[in-house]
Amino acid sequence: MEDIDLKKEIGKKIRRLRGKIKQKDLAEKAGINKVQISCYERGVNLPEPETLKKIARALGLPPDFILREESEWEMGKHKEGFDPAILIQQMKEEFKTLPIERKKIIDNVRKILESNNEWWIHALMASTEGIVEAIRTKKPNRKEGI
Repeated sequence: MEDIDLKKEIGKKIRRLRGKIKQKDLAEKAGINKVQISCYERGVNLPEPETLKKIARALGLPPDFILREESEWEMGKHKEGFDPAILIQQMKEEFKTLPIERKKIIDNVRKILESNNEWWIHALMASTEGIVEAIRTKKPNRKEGI
């Protein structure tokens, strides 16, 4: 692969992985300059390996993730429009920071999904918004038992 192609491919991948995160916020979290992020995304410059590690870590991904070759599914080109590999990695990182009460909630949700019990899954789907919001804000909602 030519150097220009590699720059563009890595740049596209950084842009896609960044999603709705602002360049400024990613740069700050990675400890690099916003202009650098912009240059990488446009394929103007090729990041050094250490910089790629910083960017990946700032996105909550394994250090080598940006360099991995991926299938169409992993690149988020499937019809659902999200990248499950990235979502799972982000969820794992977020899970580590949750208090034990939140981890118990997530474990119960996992058990319901594994049960394949249609009634429980329907009930879970109906209450998903409240669960997601409670987990996102990390504040217990005593009224709903969350």
